[in-house]
Amino acid sequence: EDTFFNAPNLIFIMLLIGTPNYMNVPNENLRILWALAFCYQIIMTHCIYKAWMFSKRRNFTEAKPQFLMSTVGWFLLATFGQLCEIRKQWGIGLPQMCFGAGFILYIDIVIFIFGKLHENRGMKGSPGMFLLIAPPSVGVVSLDLLNDGASDFSQSGEMLLGWVFVLLLLLFGLGPILWRSPSVLGEYWAYVFPLAAATTATIRYAAALQTEATVGLALIMIVIAVLSLLMVLGRMSFHIYRCFQGKAQYKDPLFRIEKYCTRQLCLPKRNNSNDEAIPGAFVSI
Repeated sequence: EDTFFNAPNLIFIMLLIGTPNYMNVPNENLRILWALAFCYQIIMTHCIYKAWMFSKRRNFTEAKPQFLMSTVGWFLLATFGQLCEIRKQWGIGLPQMCFGAGFILYIDIVIFIFGKLHENRGMKGSPGMFLLIAPPSVGVVSLDLLNDGASDFSQSGEMLLGWVFVLLLLLFGLGPILWRSPSVLGEYWAYVFPLAAATTATIRYAAALQTEATVGLALIMIVIAVLSLLMVLGRMSFHIYRCFQGKAQYKDPLFRIEKYCTRQLCLPKRNNSNDEAIPGAFVSI
């Protein structure tokens, strides 16, 4: 569950990357915000990666796609750092270092994830599997920004984009499982933002090469990303409706109450004599 604490920082960096130009935010302010996000990433790194090395339950051999939520932050920092000119203004290539850290950790985690998938067939087609796309997709944009303003697209970025498309074909072949009720709150959004990141990388690739093939590829990815967003919105709305009916439940990814419940829904157990709730006791309905 500790990997979900990366989500606020990921959202924060993505909002900063998407800041509209008309807001005219000074680069000095953006660099200060980058430093805050970098410090948050370092703190999470100290807490999470230490567990990956020494914990008996959360080490690398137990890696799951959710582990990648901490890795994608490095690529986002590398991208945002290039946009606000960290190396040029501060005289140190912190964005480049972030990319290196994210790249090595991504390779390590992916190896262990692929090595354990046969033991957890429930992951087949799950939203978590689509998290595999997010780090390399952001990495494609980072590599192009690291290309030092060259007119052509980064060849390293093209290579990494190839891996993104291989993953997409593999994951679509496995088939998304939107029909299944979400196990935790927000689970299905893992179908959305990795595809959005892949689409962003493809659009940047098309803008650099400006060929019919790359433009067509970008249009296909835009359609896929929009369709995934609409399907997730529809599925989430349906599940919320069932929650209001009392036929389903949204489980929190951090705080669990299953040990008190035998079924999906439960109510406090009451004392028959005075109708007062008994602390810590629940009955299923």
